[in-house]
Formats: sequence, structure tokens, C-alpha cells
Amino acid sequence: MKNQKPHFTQASKENFFVIGLSYVKADAETRGHFSVSGDVQKDLLEDAQKKGFSSVSIISTCNRTEIYGFAPSAHQLIQLL
Repeated sequence: MKNQKPHFTQASKENFFVIGLSYVKADAETRGHFSVSGDVQKDLLEDAQKKGFSSVSIISTCNRTEIYGFAPSAHQLIQLL
């Protein structure tokens, strides 16, 4: 144990992306178009799983909507919306 070198394993060959829209960059009307209710979140996550995404999280409040996930490109996460 004493002379072991630290090692890392690669969990995914995909990149981690954060896609978001907030009150800083968009007015309330625009944010409303991207608001994601609990039922819609469930549907989006099921769709992401069917499309083979390894990990996706969604946060949606009155002030922001964000999608976090591993994907080959950011565009693929955006298409979930």
C-alpha cells in the first residue's frame, strides 16, 4: 500500500455539459418556455435513458432551468427540451 501510485478510471468517453437559462440572460416569458414541471422532468429523464445518455439531471425553478449530463455533444442535451 505504501508505494502504490494513485490511479483514475475513466467513467465515460463522453463529455460533461451544463446547459442553462436563467433570469440573468432571459426575461420571464422566455424562461417560461423552458420551465420543466415534475411530470415533464420524469418524461425527459426517461427519454434521455432511452436515447442512451449515461447520466442526466434537471433543475427547474422560476428563475432558471439547467440540464447537467454526459453526452457526446451539448447539442444532444439541448434536444431533450
